[in-house]
Amino acid sequence: MKYEILNESRIVDGRKVYRIRSLKDFANVSKGDLGGWVERETNLSQQGDCWIYGEAVSMENAVVENNAKLMDSAIAYGDAMVLDNAVLADRSKIYEVARIYDKAKMLGDSRAYGKAEIFGHSKLLDMSRAFRNAWVSHEENFKRPFLCYKQSLQYHNNG
Repeated sequence: MKYEILNESRIVDGRKVYRIRSLKDFANVSKGDLGGWVERETNLSQQGDCWIYGEAVSMENAVVENNAKLMDSAIAYGDAMVLDNAVLADRSKIYEVARIYDKAKMLGDSRAYGKAEIFGHSKLLDMSRAFRNAWVSHEENFKRPFLCYKQSLQYHNNG
């Protein structure tokens, strides 16, 4: 096991979540480091280098796996998945059945929900929203007031 769930708890959106603590060294986490918050063990994989930092939360049926990171005050909930080398930071939120994976990042107050998929090297920044059946991929940075739904955005920068 790479982490344990502590008795320290708080309420987030009506749900009780618990602080985690590392049981071993991995990636940039040292044994004994306090992490963020989970509702249950299935919210953060015991495998890989994934981690929840600071005041970030994974709850309900959300999953953080592989080498993914939840940082700052980011929140994953519903049936959301944060996979591969993806990063959720700042005050970003992912929920419902949305997924973020590959090396994608969500920063600022960005949101992904519905069946949205954020992947590749994409970045959702500021107040960006991806929802319904949106697919956001490749190397673009989407900023406010970007809204994406029912479509696929796959940009290629060819110089």
